[in-house]
Amino acid sequence: MTPRSHLALLAFAWSALARRPGRTTALAGGLATTVTLLAAVLFATSALRGEAERARAAQPDVVVQHLAGGRPGLVDPDIVSFIAGLPGVRRA
Repeated sequence: MTPRSHLALLAFAWSALARRPGRTTALAGGLATTVTLLAAVLFATSALRGEAERARAAQPDVVVQHLAGGRPGLVDPDIVSFIAGLPGVRRA
């Protein structure tokens, strides 16, 4: 294709867009909405992954709790000493 045919094709596209302004506006609005929603999802995903990485570095791997009546209660000192003796436990 020659540059002249490219310009002719571009002129045809512009004239088709100018012929139907309502359709052109709807198309532009739909594209803008799609791009905005996609960008929002990507930004939210990135933010959540970053927050999860920061939280994983700051929080313990496992928390041992004793439930008494459906609420967290105190763990027996005997159980704490047993858990402290397990391999891989840094602090009990």
